Parts: sequence; C-alpha cells; structure tokens
Amino acid sequence: MTNSKTSQTHQHTEKLWLPSLLLLAQFLTIAPALLVVFAGDEQRSASDGYVTLLDQLDRLSFTITELENIPQPVVRQDGVTQIGEAQGGSAASAAWQQQYSNYRGELNRVLASSALAPQIRETLARVDSIVKRMANTESDLAGLNKRPETVAHLTAGFRTDGRTARTELLGAQRLVGLELSTTSNSILQKATYLKALVAGICLFAFGVVLVVRRFRIDAAIQ
Repeated sequence: MTNSKTSQTHQHTEKLWLPSLLLLAQFLTIAPALLVVFAGDEQRSASDGYVTLLDQLDRLSFTITELENIPQPVVRQDGVTQIGEAQGGSAASAAWQQQYSNYRGELNRVLASSALAPQIRETLARVDSIVKRMANTESDLAGLNKRPETVAHLTAGFRTDGRTARTELLGAQRLVGLELSTTSNSILQKATYLKALVAGICLFAFGVVLVVRRFRIDAAIQ
C-alpha cells in the first residue's frame, strides 16, 4: 500500500516537472531565434538609413556643383563685364534662384534624416553658411557696374566657396560610410553570437527530450 502511494506520488511529481522542463526548453529555443530575427531587422534598418543619407548627401553636393555652373560675369579684354555663355543678367539670376531653391530642398531632406549624427548636422550648418555666402556673392555679381578687378575677385571667392562646401560634404559622406561599416560589423557580430547561442540551446533542448523520453520509458517499465 505504501509502495503504491509512493509510486503515485512519484508519477504525479514527474507529470508536474517534465512538461515544465519541456516548456522551458522550447522557450529557450524560440527566444534566441527571435533575437536573431530582430538583429537582422535592426541591421537592415540601420543600413538602409545610412545608405539613404549617403544618397541625399551626394544629391546635395550635386546641387552645389550646379550652383557653381550658373554663368557668372566675366571680364573682357576691354575691361567690360558681362554674363558668360551669352546669357542676360535676368536669365542667369532666375537660373540661380531656381538652383538655390533646389539646394534648400535637398538640404531640408538631409536634415530630416533619422540617421543624422550631431557631427554631420554641424557639417551641414557649415556648408549652409558657405552656400549663403555664395548667394551673397552672386547678388553682388549681379550688379555689372563693378570694376573688372572686383568682379574677378568676387568670382574667385565664389568658386573657392563652392569647392570648400563640396569638400565639407565629402568629409560628411566618409563619416557616414564609416558609421555604416561600424554599425554593420557590430550587428553582424551580435547576430553571430546569437546564432551560436541558438545552436547551444537547441542541443540543450534535444538533451531534455532524451531525458524526458528516458523517464517515460522507466515509468512505463515500473
């Protein structure tokens, strides 16, 4: 009678802890697998953000190049200033305003990026200050009643500012590329670790299944 009660108690205890152990093994298997999936999503999200930012910076640099390509007053050998490329002053001014508007639009899109680091934002502030100086120079150049030496000086400064702005943007692009590489490597290492953890826990779960199977066989024999 006593042996029968002991056996029933033992079987009841097994019924309680064996399912719990199986549930624990399943949880430990599923949780790391979900972490691997989330790590992959995080990597894709971060990579997409940086790639988009690089593309936006490239377009912003292109708009500055286009600003530089707007025909500026040139000095003829007789000392008279005129607009190059056979364009009138009003046409050149309208072209500048349109291109400057394009620049502002691209800049606003970059500033709205979620992947924008504080250092990149500071670089963009410097670039915008330079481009505003270019705009002031363009306004000065629009008045063609200046002396030839003044026009030549303003034009040279305009070109220099354009190159400086594009150099600043190139530095920003390199920084974003470095951030992209660093982030991708970090997330890849995390994913590799999680995959190894999943493999280990799968082995653990397999061991639990074998233990449970063994206990059930022993219980059936008894």
